Amino acid sequence: MKRHFSLFLTFAMAGALLLSACGNTSTAAPETSASPESSPIASEVVATPEPSPDILAQAATIQHDPDNYTDIVRAVSYLEDDLDYHKVDLYGTSNEEVLPGVIEVHGGAFIGGSRETNTNHSIFFAERGYKVVATDYPGIPRDGNFTDAIQDLFTSYQWVADHADEYGFDMSNVILSGDSAGGYYVLLTCAIFHSEELQEYFGVTLPDFEFQGFVTTCPVANIRAMQEYLESEEGVLGHAAQKIGADILLDEELMSHLDLMQSVEPQAFEGVYMLTTPDDAVTGEDVQVFDRYLTENNVPHVTVSYDSVENNLAHTFNIGHTGYAESLVANQDMVDYCNSLLQ
Repeated sequence: MKRHFSLFLTFAMAGALLLSACGNTSTAAPETSASPESSPIASEVVATPEPSPDILAQAATIQHDPDNYTDIVRAVSYLEDDLDYHKVDLYGTSNEEVLPGVIEVHGGAFIGGSRETNTNHSIFFAERGYKVVATDYPGIPRDGNFTDAIQDLFTSYQWVADHADEYGFDMSNVILSGDSAGGYYVLLTCAIFHSEELQEYFGVTLPDFEFQGFVTTCPVANIRAMQEYLESEEGVLGHAAQKIGADILLDEELMSHLDLMQSVEPQAFEGVYMLTTPDDAVTGEDVQVFDRYLTENNVPHVTVSYDSVENNLAHTFNIGHTGYAESLVANQDMVDYCNSLLQ
């Protein structure tokens, strides 16, 4: 299995972790506005095209046993209305020690999905010393619209801060993780943190902490591509576009604020992590488009792609099939990257 690293920024530990995993490297240093004095992000960017010599052997060393993991608290409300999409699941919180946190945002093509979809991925993080909050939000248009979903997600972020003492979340070390539509909401959250205009437009207040990192799996990184599916019901996004409808997807004012490549300066996405596979027929092209956009604007970021070796990989393979050899390596790479960001 090959792991193709398009661009990744070298934090003090991230470089060592990823370079040791992937073998020989070549280096380049595009211009960025970041400096060691003003940002934790270094200006050096490293490309690592060479795969580890034996990925399957590496996967065999990675422990993951979701069937026997029991430290889970289900359906804790973050709003008082008792709606299921206003609840979170907690992983690893029985440990009284204060530990880094991951907030996990599930996918579902914007129209559905559930926080329980990410159970095994959340367990993977929890097995490695993170306290995980798998959050939920309204599906569109069944439960609300994009603004409702964004507002509810920000409410859930603040809920984590408000309950940090109760559950032992280290609020100086919280990572936001999401896949597919959830990956889009992670990237949009990153944008909102950097834009007062977006905060005002969506009617959100920033939570009482800053995320230490933003990591995504197969994100819907090019939201305008959804418009192309209004004429067709083909595939996951075609079905979703039909459900969401033209009134929403052709609302130019809304779309101009949802468009990650229009609503905020590209430097807002410094340090984002995108995981994909060449076999992703749902959002693979989205990730390529957004990766090129960040690269052309000299924005340090991580894009890593995993080839099929032992299994036929597809969209969000590492979420739905965490036991795959490819998924074990992909998820461990993601955790290693998150670890490198911790203070």
